[in-house]
Parts: sequence; C-alpha cells; structure tokens
Amino acid sequence: MLWSDYDRYSAPGRFITDPAKLRLTKTGEVYLSPAEDYDIAADLEGREGEFESLRPRLVRLARELCGLDNMVQRFNRLVLKKGWRFPYDLAVVTLRGPEVVLEYWGREENTTFRVTFQEGEEGYVLTGFGILPPERIPPDWDKEEEPPPKPTLLDWLRR
Repeated sequence: MLWSDYDRYSAPGRFITDPAKLRLTKTGEVYLSPAEDYDIAADLEGREGEFESLRPRLVRLARELCGLDNMVQRFNRLVLKKGWRFPYDLAVVTLRGPEVVLEYWGREENTTFRVTFQEGEEGYVLTGFGILPPERIPPDWDKEEEPPPKPTLLDWLRR
C-alpha cells in the first residue's frame, strides 16, 4: 500500500506501557511516547489529581493508539473518500470522562482536527471526526471492504 500510513504507530517499544514509568509533567501532560520516538502526550485537562488512578487507562491507551490511528485513516478513506494519503500526525490525546479525543496536526498545512472515541469494555467506538456531525458517522461504517489503492507511476514501472 504505497502512500498508506497504516500501522505507523505500531512499534510497541516506542510507547510507555509500564504504569510505573508514566510521568506527569508540570503542565498536566503525560507522555505516552518519548519525544525521540512519536512524541505523543496525553493532556489530563485539570485532572492531575487523578493521575494515579488514570495510570491503567493511559497504559491501555498507549497500547491501542496504533489501532485507533488506523481506524481514523480507514474512516477517512472509506467514508470521507479522501484517498490513501493521510497528511496528519497524532500529537495530543485528551481524556474526557469515557471519551478519548485524538488531536491531529497537519504535516503539509497549518491545521488541526479532533477525532473522538467512546471508550468501553469492548474497545473504542468512533463518535466524532473533525467538524463532521456525529449523526453523519454510519454505525456500520467499518464493515465496508476497503478498495485496493490506485496504481501509481512507481507501481507501473515495477511491472
């Protein structure tokens, strides 16, 4: 899959998955991945006093970020029909009650957008994507088959 960013956050050693190694910064953030790796932080938004009780949830989130990012890209391709290239990087994760908000920053233009998931026992459910109203997210959107990528010039030359 040329131009695909699937599994770009798949290296387990680049995330902090040991609860004892999570550290709260003075600004109320917890880095889920060090700056030299993916540089992804969780913003506790004033819930610093709950840091100890949030450790297991933060570790679970660090383990699941690759899958959540893949789900965002898949939604972008299947539902929004935006193509195979995903020019955004995950930068900040925010915990808001049972919701997890992923904030993406643009690689090519100065833009941001947020994707919201509802966290439950069974996993995460996509409930918000940028400015798209929640009712525009089909409940069975992820059951669709993903079409193969369109061949590129490089693909043609390799034949």
